[in-house]
Amino acid sequence: NITEWAKERNLGLMESQQMEESIFLDLKLRLGQPYVYVHQGDCEHLIIFSDIRLFSSEDPQDTREYPYLAYRIRSRRNVCKVCMTRTAK
Repeated sequence: NITEWAKERNLGLMESQQMEESIFLDLKLRLGQPYVYVHQGDCEHLIIFSDIRLFSSEDPQDTREYPYLAYRIRSRRNVCKVCMTRTAK
């Protein structure tokens, strides 16, 4: 669906790859460029690579620990001040 949408708007060539057949080494990434990860047919996740660095001896050496998430933005929810459990609206 995304490739058809992009084609209709002349946004350039969009590629699609099967995740089971791909590794990060195969990807051609551009920093700051938005990418879409789609699974189960309609669940979409926007991914933006903001930083890339060389592998060092201080990094986890087990390849099963990758891709390694170095930072995640934490979102805080406002808790209801009456029940103190549910999210406030």
